[in-house]
Amino acid sequence: MEKKSDVIAKPWDYVVMHGYSTLNKASPGDASVLIASVEQMAKLLYAQNTNVDIRLEATWSRADQTYPKKGHWHGKSIYAMAKDVREGYNQAASGSPYVRGVIPVGEAWNRAMSKGVADPNPYDGIAYGKVDLWTHDHYHGGILGYYLAALVIFGEITGLDPQSLSERERAAFELGISRNHAASLQKVAFEELASQSPQRRWKSFDPIKLQF
Repeated sequence: MEKKSDVIAKPWDYVVMHGYSTLNKASPGDASVLIASVEQMAKLLYAQNTNVDIRLEATWSRADQTYPKKGHWHGKSIYAMAKDVREGYNQAASGSPYVRGVIPVGEAWNRAMSKGVADPNPYDGIAYGKVDLWTHDHYHGGILGYYLAALVIFGEITGLDPQSLSERERAAFELGISRNHAASLQKVAFEELASQSPQRRWKSFDPIKLQF
């Protein structure tokens, strides 16, 4: 923010923000820097557009921080890091009146693993019929991991059911994602969003007619 405020400070309508994957590079699990930076960033954006819709994206557990002994979350389940990250983002959101909510991307990853859609441990191979949400470094998302993240963000911001995209959704096709995997990840995204906002009324749509 110190070096890019002139680029960031624009009258955006929607903003999705996230910080470093472990909350703090120097001190994993410590959300204090995130909380302070979100407050500053949100205030800057609000000054440009008082109607800006600011959301925070709570990211996923890193396999490389869980399974290897050097990882900060070593010895805990693969689900633990995403939960800790979510708590950090909850604190950051509550610290700013300009942030409208937290998008549960990491928890959608957790759901994909707990439901048997995704393999929770890429270090011991990928089980038949399951997908790997990480890329080769077991840190960043792979195509399927980012596809799931995009579905959750899309649904949260628009209020549209990601399942309405259908298994024939064009982005999935162009990314080489099979119809079965696209449908499974869309279902996971919707289920996680619905569990977070049980009173929200989700809309379906015809993707052919959808325009922005």
